[in-house]
Amino acid sequence: MSTFRWTNPSLAVEQVNLLVERVALEVMSTAKTLAPYDTGSLQSSITSAQVQADASKCVWTVGTNITYAGFQEFGTYKMPAHPYMGPALAAAAAKYG
Repeated sequence: MSTFRWTNPSLAVEQVNLLVERVALEVMSTAKTLAPYDTGSLQSSITSAQVQADASKCVWTVGTNITYAGFQEFGTYKMPAHPYMGPALAAAAAKYG
């Protein structure tokens, strides 16, 4: 069994952070494409942001602050679901594993 050792750990962390950012931006873009459109408010409100980045963890969020976003994603007893965030995440998971 061979051993792999990073000679520059900070470079490895930087590359992982860039990859996580790329995935978050792709999820955001796909969610905007899939979001139901009426006034465009939901689509334009979908954002991504880095929450944490250090040597042990890189965390990004993708979401919206629109109050009815969850109703669109999951539906209600009066309206069917129009999922956009779940499928965007599933597409990224299928692509990147």
